[in-house]
Amino acid sequence: MMGRLVLAVARADRPWQARIQNGPDMARTCVGLAREEARTRLASLFSLCGAAHAAAATQALGLPEQDRPDTCTRDILRDHALDLLHTWPRHLGLTLDRAWLARTLSAGNDPTGNEGKQMAAALTGLETPLSLLAQADFDLWLESGLTLQTAAPLAAVLAHLRAIVPPAQGETDLPAPDSADLQAITTGAQPPARDASILADHRDTPLLHELIAREGVSLFVRVVARALDLLAALSDPARLFVRTRALAADLNAKPDGTVTGRLGVARAARGLLVHNAAVQNGRVSAYTVLSPTGWHMVPDGLLSRCLHSLPLTDSPALLPALLISAINPCVPTHVEY
Repeated sequence: MMGRLVLAVARADRPWQARIQNGPDMARTCVGLAREEARTRLASLFSLCGAAHAAAATQALGLPEQDRPDTCTRDILRDHALDLLHTWPRHLGLTLDRAWLARTLSAGNDPTGNEGKQMAAALTGLETPLSLLAQADFDLWLESGLTLQTAAPLAAVLAHLRAIVPPAQGETDLPAPDSADLQAITTGAQPPARDASILADHRDTPLLHELIAREGVSLFVRVVARALDLLAALSDPARLFVRTRALAADLNAKPDGTVTGRLGVARAARGLLVHNAAVQNGRVSAYTVLSPTGWHMVPDGLLSRCLHSLPLTDSPALLPALLISAINPCVPTHVEY
């Protein structure tokens, strides 16, 4: 998705609002290209999550698989690490050593995975994986982030974030897209309201299961899911792709005809990425890309519902930043006050 998201903060004369200022449809530039050329172009046009776009294009265009999980994982790791170890400490006024970000990104390059596991433990200061904590233990861990001078980086960031945002703010729960939703896209129908974010890859963990039971799928819960995604990218990257690969296998078991085209799906840093291609005589005749933000911007979709659940007055100053971090749009975002 190209363009810009404009987020208007609630005032006395208006509620929260969001709109997309559409940019050029870069996928259409693939029309007329050979399949290999189209894949190369898509991977280069979309600098954000280029490896995920290449993977989705590979499926949609019926090309031989290019297994690039390491590249996709590094894209995911970079996205969350920049937000949680750079952007949020700055917003919250925390003096987090910049070396944490550099070390985290470096650990993601270790082919053995050992550095990643060690860094995941260092970021939380826990012997038990964060995703396996019970709710009571998670609350104690957050408390340590506020009280200990040597608090682990993720504990400090999430604890200070929790301290300024009331629980359940922005609570919105939608099902994740399934194979039927994806098949419907080939007909040109508008996507249904679905949660195409990373949440579905972690909501079965003990921690998120209990947090959601307590406060619903709040903005804070979504940021916690980003922390779990970061940690999984370091210590258990295969987990990130289980759901998307199952969807891809299901789609491949029921291939579309040449009229409606073929679908490709991939796991991107923001969530589920979908490509829809039609090929005639070896060349692309139609191509569309549905990003996670595309799912979330449909009428009465995830973003709209989140906005409707936010307070119209006396909202925390950092609420717009929290909303952007939680939804994690695929496009630049401008905030109007």
